[in-house]
Amino acid sequence: MTRKADLLEEADQKPAPKKQKKDGKAITVVSDGEMKALLIESQHERERLQLRCMSRAETKDIQALAKENNELQATVQMNIAAMKIVSSENKELEDDNLEKSRTIQKLKDEFLLQEDEISSNRAKYKDTKAKLQDIKLKYENNLIALKDAASKQEDTEAELKDTVSQLEKSRRNEQNLQRQIRTLEDKVKGWELEAGQANHASLATVALSTHGLAAQIEDRFNRLENAMVELAKKQQAGFDAITEELSKKDNYWFGQKPCRLSNKYLLRVKDFEKINSTKDKDIAKADVKLAQNFDEIKKHMPDNAKNKVYPVCEDRGSGNK
Repeated sequence: MTRKADLLEEADQKPAPKKQKKDGKAITVVSDGEMKALLIESQHERERLQLRCMSRAETKDIQALAKENNELQATVQMNIAAMKIVSSENKELEDDNLEKSRTIQKLKDEFLLQEDEISSNRAKYKDTKAKLQDIKLKYENNLIALKDAASKQEDTEAELKDTVSQLEKSRRNEQNLQRQIRTLEDKVKGWELEAGQANHASLATVALSTHGLAAQIEDRFNRLENAMVELAKKQQAGFDAITEELSKKDNYWFGQKPCRLSNKYLLRVKDFEKINSTKDKDIAKADVKLAQNFDEIKKHMPDNAKNKVYPVCEDRGSGNK
């Protein structure tokens, strides 16, 4: 571009060569120097013309390019504005996507937490189910045990009824024995009175009758005592079984009626215990009194009859009275 400008400037400064008038007949002789100068001038002129043509073409091109450039700049400005709009929309979309990504991540985290919670609840459910199975099994076993306990309680109450019946029978036997003891005491008193009034009575006969009577009473007392011991053992075993069954009994399943029934029998048994205690005291008193009476009779016996052992004979006393 600079070379073209220099050539145009140089062409403007040099004047154009003037045309020479020539006749058709005349011949102009040109020297070599002039020829060279003309050639150079022609070359310069040609270059100037070329430069002018080129300049005009370039000007048109420049104008076209400028117009195109303006159009392109307008297009660029429009594109820039559109790009700004798109960028703004893209920024909004990016913000929306970021918010959605955060929401999705939050949902993922909540989902993972729910999965962990579901897994934990599933494990707890299995554990609870196993525990419920154990509880159900224990419940069934306890129900069987309670039914067994109820059956045992019924058996125990039947045994207790039998024990109470035996105690009542023993009480009647004790009353009969007490009457017999009082009858024997009356007989002993009668014998003592007769022995004191009849001087000719045989002391050996009296001693023999008294010893036989004492042996009979002692034998009856021993049999009664053994029977009461056996009865007390059965009674205590029944009490222990009843206490154990009552402690295991569940009022929810069996109610209060069996317990009240058992308490009634327990009260009756306690009454019999008091009666037995009174009976033991009465027997002890009778033993002491019989021993005193026997010692008193032995004082009047001869020496050879005091240490003699007489056989037990139930009717000897009445036969020699």
